[in-house]
Formats: sequence, C-alpha cells, structure tokens
Amino acid sequence: MVLRACCFSCIFLTCRIKPACVFLNSLTLLFILHWPEAANTENSLYSDLLLPYPHSWGHGPRHSHRHVRDCQPVIFGNVTHETWISDKTTDFPVAVTNVFVSVFPTTEGGKKSVHGHMTVINNPLHTVSVLEPGEPEGCIKRRTATVEETARPRKCLVAQNGGYFDTSTNECLGNVVSDGKLVRNSKGIQNAQFGIRKDGTLVFGYLSEDDVLDQKNPFVQLISGVIWLLRNGTIYVNESKKAECEETQETGKFEKFINVVSARTAVGHNKEGKLILFHMDGQTNERGLSLWEVAKFLQEQGVVNAINLDGGGSATLVINGSLASYPSDHWTVWITITSALGLGFLTIAIVNLICVCRKFSCVKHDPYSYYALNEVNNKIDNGEYYKSAFAEWTDKGSTDLGIS
Repeated sequence: MVLRACCFSCIFLTCRIKPACVFLNSLTLLFILHWPEAANTENSLYSDLLLPYPHSWGHGPRHSHRHVRDCQPVIFGNVTHETWISDKTTDFPVAVTNVFVSVFPTTEGGKKSVHGHMTVINNPLHTVSVLEPGEPEGCIKRRTATVEETARPRKCLVAQNGGYFDTSTNECLGNVVSDGKLVRNSKGIQNAQFGIRKDGTLVFGYLSEDDVLDQKNPFVQLISGVIWLLRNGTIYVNESKKAECEETQETGKFEKFINVVSARTAVGHNKEGKLILFHMDGQTNERGLSLWEVAKFLQEQGVVNAINLDGGGSATLVINGSLASYPSDHWTVWITITSALGLGFLTIAIVNLICVCRKFSCVKHDPYSYYALNEVNNKIDNGEYYKSAFAEWTDKGSTDLGIS
C-alpha cells in the first residue's frame, strides 16, 4: 500500500513543497474526491465525536501503572515504555509532508480508498514544541481555539491535532508538557504517551507519575494519546487495549473506539529517530480506518513506535495557516478558504499543538542556537549581520543574528 476523534493537541511542522502549485492541485483533487460523499451523507453530524471513554467514567482507566507493568507481555520485563535516540540532522528541510491516497480491503471483501498525510521531521528536540490552545496557559484558562488560531502566533507551517480534551468543560486531558513547562499532570493515569526528554530521547508508551515528574532528564514536550499502536515495530493494539480500558468496557465503547472506521491521527518515529506525523481524513462509521488498520499501515511504512492521538471530527491538518484537510466536524453552510481548498467546512476545534519550527533551534526550551562564522571561521559579534555559509551549534546561550 501507498502511503481524524475530538482533538486537543495539535502538531505543527515545516514542510518542503515544490512546486507549491502541485500541492494545491493535490488538495483540490482530494476535495473533489470527497464532494460526492459530503453531498450524499445525510447522517453527517455537526460534531463527529469519537471518544474512548464515557463522560461518566472520566478519561483513562482506573487501575495503576503497576497493573500495566504486571500485565504486559513478559518479554518487556518491568519496562512499560520505549525510548529511542532522536535524529540530530541539521539539514534543511526541517520536515517533509507527503499526501497519500491508499486502497484498503474491507471486511466485506471489497475495497476502500483513504487519503491523508505523512510528515517526516528532522531533529525533533530542536524543532518540535507542544503548544497550549490559543496561547500560553490556554489549558489553565480552558481556552478554545482552532488549529489555525493556535498556529498563527508561532508561525508554524503545518499543524496537526494530537491529544484529547473534555468536550463538556474544555479541560485538557492527560499529561501536557509545553516547552519544558509542566502544564498538566494526569496523576499517573495510564494512557499511551509521547514525549521528548531534555537530552533528545523520544519516549513512547506508559509512564508512572514519577516518570513524568523526573528532573534528572525532564520532559521538554509531552502529550497523551489513547492506544499504543506500534511497540518496537510490532502491532501492540491488543496489549494496549488491556492496559487502557476498564474490564467492563471491553465489549463496549472502548472496543468500538478501536474498531470503528473514522478519521485518525498518530505520532511515531522511524529507525533513524525522525518524528513521524500521520493524518487521515474520515468520518466515524462512514469512512476512514480502524486503529488496527492504522497500526498495520504505519508498520508497513517503517514506523517503529507510534501512539494514536485524537481523531474523528477534530482531526485537522493546517499548512502555512490554511486548512489542508477535510474535517468531519462541520456546519451546514459552506465557507470559502481561498488559500487552500477553495471551499471547505467551517471547523471548530479546541486544540493543544505541537509546533515544528521553520528553522532549527527555535523552540523555547532550547539552550542551543546557531551563531554565524565568517570566511576564516571566526565568530561574528552580536548585532553584526553577515551572510555566511558556515554555522555551528553553541551552548553559550541564545544568540539571534537573523541568520537562518
């Protein structure tokens, strides 16, 4: 094969698109492919909610981290998460986004086509940030903001939703660390996590509260998903289901959350330590993929570890400030999005974001920066602009000379 549930966290990244018009043509094509479906879907919901847990239960399972540790396959011992050394490439582009249209077999023996985006990101420690909705302290203020609104102040080129939120209170759910600041502590609730530690280590899996609060090698970015899709290259959905759902839910809402076709998003990494963002359009019960299908697809693309992020109606992709996806949360009126699709649905979302910068070393926790060297390899003084082909890392603090 070739290479959207409610959203709280979103992911931004820089992508290389050349020529730009080719990409816009691709977007237009995807829109045209969906037009008949939109026109004929009488059961389209104003809000396409894909929730893993009933509101009456709260978010996440009630059992402890020890339960997850003791019940996982013995081959993993006592380790409930996986770590990977992240890529340190400083070559441009920072990231590359590819549009895909793929054909999958259906349970009835037929075929279905799905489309979406995959993005490969270099050097995630120095390029990726988790952003709160709308502004800093957006989680505390329970801000509501669209992906576009949250992306704009940080000038992120691409934004994709990530973690979950409470649809009644607008509260951020799970753990949230944004640019080195602990925004929310879930108190050890066991859902799949993705994080980046201070030394650049990528972390995927289940974390104790002590893991989240560790200060020896603290998290600089952290968000929570639901369901660990791939563990060391192996599909881990079944094991993850046992870890993340209550026993009384196994044949109910949580099971449907996993098996239903819908729009989906995920985050993972490849063997080189490059971050992988996955976005796929869909609508719950109508089109899209189950989490089993997402896991298999990512496995075939060489993804090593991956967790499922928020999808369904909030699954949204924004490129350079413009909507590039087909969200299934919509109103009954059409609006114009002139810089991307030409037409589209009006989307309303509450989002946490992960921002991938336009250049390296621009995340706010980052102690590194580029400084410029002249032709004889001497450092240029602050305030002096010099266009140089030479650059290197410094840990002497941030120096902004306008060199990119």
